[in-house]
Amino acid sequence: MARSWTLLLALAALPLLAACDHAERPPSPAPPVAAVAPEPAPEPPPTPAPRPPPWGLSAPPPPPSASPTDEHLKAVTAWLDTADPEARRTIADGLQAQLGPDGTRAALAALRARRPVKAGVHRRSITVGDARLPYLVVVPRGYRPGEPIPLHLGLHGGNPVSTAESCARQWSTPARKPFILACPHTLAGHWWTPDGDATARAVLDAVTAEFDIDTDRITLGGMSNGGTGTWHLAIKYPWLWAAAVPRCAAHIPNDAYNANMARLPILLIHGDADPQIEIDSSRAMVQSLARAGNDARLIEVPDGRHSFFAELNPTVITFLGAASRALPDRFSYTPIPGALVERIYWVAAPMTTALTASITVHPDRVTVELVADTWPDHLTVYLPDSLVPDDLPVELKRPGRPDLHAWPARSAATVLQSWAETHDLRRTWARAIDLDLPP
Repeated sequence: MARSWTLLLALAALPLLAACDHAERPPSPAPPVAAVAPEPAPEPPPTPAPRPPPWGLSAPPPPPSASPTDEHLKAVTAWLDTADPEARRTIADGLQAQLGPDGTRAALAALRARRPVKAGVHRRSITVGDARLPYLVVVPRGYRPGEPIPLHLGLHGGNPVSTAESCARQWSTPARKPFILACPHTLAGHWWTPDGDATARAVLDAVTAEFDIDTDRITLGGMSNGGTGTWHLAIKYPWLWAAAVPRCAAHIPNDAYNANMARLPILLIHGDADPQIEIDSSRAMVQSLARAGNDARLIEVPDGRHSFFAELNPTVITFLGAASRALPDRFSYTPIPGALVERIYWVAAPMTTALTASITVHPDRVTVELVADTWPDHLTVYLPDSLVPDDLPVELKRPGRPDLHAWPARSAATVLQSWAETHDLRRTWARAIDLDLPP
């Protein structure tokens, strides 16, 4: 019996002893976490060796650059005043060595410094052929040389009383004009004739020479014959204008000519009761322009007769203020027969047939492609800085002709020649490819 009680007491004590043993024993350490080695960073791809320029050409050395002095201004003036090729070559070589192309361009800008002119109406005259013709320039308040301002060329109509004076009166509404207004005069408003065309261009050249004009914001407009003249000048010289506003103008029934204006912002205005030039003329022009990709806008004036509609000038001013001339990297141009032009955007060539031109920039070269049915004896392809990087060679392609490869250097001679063709610093470039073309 005593042994039984002893066994029972021993069994009862086992859980207590186990608990005490567990309390006194320190906890088992957690198993160690295996260290994970970081993944090795990927090796950078090998830098490819620079590819040699195609066709074995080398980049031309950078030209010098300096600020022009009075002697340099005299040299530039001498170049402009002479037509002797050898004298021009000698002067251009000296300017290249001393100024470089950028300094030569700065000299041209210095020669164009304008004097202050008061706001108001200024009467001027020009000689076209044997005639001395008047024109008006209306200068807004706030004009200051050194701050280029937009210009609007206004063409009067064919009414016997239509003159440069009537053009200025049509813009005398209270709306503030944020541009200089130039109003040429030609007989009967026949702006599409050689004399009318020459008059408009001569006034444009004279005004841009006398006043500080933002040449990327020159616009064009007119009413009746002046509106039809607007079509003529916009078709023939689309690269000159930022926008056009023909009012009550006739229809030009030629899609190829109208396609010259494919990129030009155009606002048409016409009265739907015009008894002289029916509104269908403007509607037909909108349709023709649409076929060329131009979304020209037409304002149809209800019950409007044959009028300038000066009450719409504020709308026109807003439209013109939003316009700025673009420099396309590709274009198509159809010349008007018997009306050769010497410069088409960035191609200088008196083309007699349609010209299509494009500039395409590749990683290692620039491709210039020209397509035409016939070619003049000589053409120049200018390479605008905004379209053609100067660190790439150029290939010139013409279908059916061998490709030409070149890496033209920037030169003072090209700056001067480019300026002589345009008198426009924003269309004055330093690199070009000259081609003498066999018959």
